[in-house]
Amino acid sequence: MLNEPRKLIVIGAVLLLIGWIVPLLIVLQMIAPTFLLGFMSYGASVVGLALGLIGIFTHFGTPGARR
Repeated sequence: MLNEPRKLIVIGAVLLLIGWIVPLLIVLQMIAPTFLLGFMSYGASVVGLALGLIGIFTHFGTPGARR
């Protein structure tokens, strides 16, 4: 999976959007707030950020790694 950095970036972006949309729906009172839902939303944001950053770093790499 690390050989496909674009897939990691897309998955990370989707998880970040989920981690943003769920709290928005909770604030707008379209979803009932629960501890598990808040925790899962936070986890989706953290994992999405990590996967996106890993995807970006593997896509662009470091300048000295190709020598």
